[in-house]
Amino acid sequence: MNHQAPINLRDLFREDRKALIALALFFIANLAGTWQRWTQPLISQGREVSTPARIINGEKLYTDIQSVFGPFAPYFNAALYKVFGIDLIVLKISGALCAIIILVTIFWISRRLMSVWKSTAATAAVIVICALKSTANYIQPYSFAALYCLVFSLAAMAFLLAYLKTGKKRNFLWVGLFLGLSATAKLDSALVVLVTIIAVLLLDVMEHRRLPLQEFLYLSVSALAIVCPIYGYIMLTTPLSVLLKNNYIFLFNIPSQVLHFNSILSGLAKWPTSFWFSLSGVAMLMIWAGTGALLGALISHRKGDQWRELLGIGAILLAGGLIWREISILIFQTSPNNTPFASAIFVLPVIIGRTIIIVWRNRKAGRQTSSDQKILAVISIFSLLSILRAAFNVTISGPFTPFLIPMLVVGYIYLLFEIIPALFIKSQSVRIHWQQASALLVASMILAMAVNSTIKLRRENTFQVSSSRGSFITSNEIGEPLAEAVKYVREHTPAGASVLTLPLFTTLNFLADRDYPLKEELTLPGFLSDEKEMEAIEQIKSHNVNLILIVNITTPAFGNRVFGADYNLELMRWIAENYHLAARFDPKTVRNGGGPKLGDTQFFIMAYEKN
Repeated sequence: MNHQAPINLRDLFREDRKALIALALFFIANLAGTWQRWTQPLISQGREVSTPARIINGEKLYTDIQSVFGPFAPYFNAALYKVFGIDLIVLKISGALCAIIILVTIFWISRRLMSVWKSTAATAAVIVICALKSTANYIQPYSFAALYCLVFSLAAMAFLLAYLKTGKKRNFLWVGLFLGLSATAKLDSALVVLVTIIAVLLLDVMEHRRLPLQEFLYLSVSALAIVCPIYGYIMLTTPLSVLLKNNYIFLFNIPSQVLHFNSILSGLAKWPTSFWFSLSGVAMLMIWAGTGALLGALISHRKGDQWRELLGIGAILLAGGLIWREISILIFQTSPNNTPFASAIFVLPVIIGRTIIIVWRNRKAGRQTSSDQKILAVISIFSLLSILRAAFNVTISGPFTPFLIPMLVVGYIYLLFEIIPALFIKSQSVRIHWQQASALLVASMILAMAVNSTIKLRRENTFQVSSSRGSFITSNEIGEPLAEAVKYVREHTPAGASVLTLPLFTTLNFLADRDYPLKEELTLPGFLSDEKEMEAIEQIKSHNVNLILIVNITTPAFGNRVFGADYNLELMRWIAENYHLAARFDPKTVRNGGGPKLGDTQFFIMAYEKN
């Protein structure tokens, strides 16, 4: 299982250039296939493009603009706007460059553990599952804070693995640097990096019976050199009460509705069904491994006697996995849309525990633990901590997936290609046939997902929304009302006017080039509660808002579905008393049918003008 490339980057590119060229072409093909269809305007993306523009206009993060993340992304994107102009293409290019950095880093990390073709498979899988998928992508992510944090986190992991390979303690200077940068982007994700680093240092203590003081010093100095000035400045210039009360950067005072959303995301809201869903991920892993073994047996049946053993193993794994999966669906009512990744909450602790046992035994025997084993443990620890937010609900769809599972993909490719075959078959030649068959399966999955995402996006997203600040292609159901609303706002309000969009969808403000009056760009359930609702009304008055747009977006995941009916009733009552319905924007398909009402599933926008 030793296929490592040298650490030297020149050697890496010399040996792997064909694989990197193939991956680049695959990425470009997927980029072209999904061209301009990366924007999902209903998933927080208004905040992502609008906040940097507000900063350029003189507003201050945390004081004038609510934020749940660190300062890096909005200020970095504001700097990009300042240099290149306020346009969607600027952030799309930034997202694409981040995607390239992430993919190159994933390939590099994979090569510390696997051969070129296995690393290529892992990276290609990350392209179709994370970088350019129909449900989410890195080009226009739900959060640039999450994207930049992932770039920094993977860079920190790369230097941590370089330390495990070479033993050079100065790598911790770079680990600390990228840890600090990740903390300025997204604190909770930076904790994943920090705990992984601590775990590596503890393994070091266990193996070498020494305190890694020099490593800790390098780490601390470089990390604090980034974190202290930035967060120190924020603490000095922003009242603590504002940070804790109006923002959730330090994870204080989080609304109960957000906690409810997190319980749904983690799967705990559907316990114990989510437990069985995750356990059925083991069944999917068995199905994939069993199918690979059966195909491997067919490949090797004329090349040795052990093919019958491989055939039997494959049949048992496949049959067991299929039976297990059907029991989960029929008896425990789990979703049939499952993947092996759902099993991560069970599989990863086993790998980590096995590493601890190996390190402990080797220490007692006076042996060194292989760097492969420690690298696998680091990947497993990082992956486990990353998926904790979706512990019993790990899927390959949704806006959060690209930021939770890229390292998990690497670990599972290694599991499928190396660990599982080695557990069942001693013959290296027979294992190679199993690996070749598994590679064929994975390649088929990758191509199928790439084609499916392209077809899905091109079939569903056909309406181009354009403005002086950029364009994108989205569905007719969203694009038609949005385009008409943008036109209406520009025609009925002067430049520089404030327009309020509720409960979210400030994409509209960005495209129309109109100011947004509230601190909260997302007025989701719990974000404007109690006195904050009254403060919002006062802000509307002080900004002399003449036009308010109500967007029909339901939010059942937050416990309250409908703005103005299930939450923020007082704000909606005040709007109804002081404004009147002046226009409504529906998709063409419903314009002659009376139109849906607030709380229905159909998307539409209502424009209220001041009395």
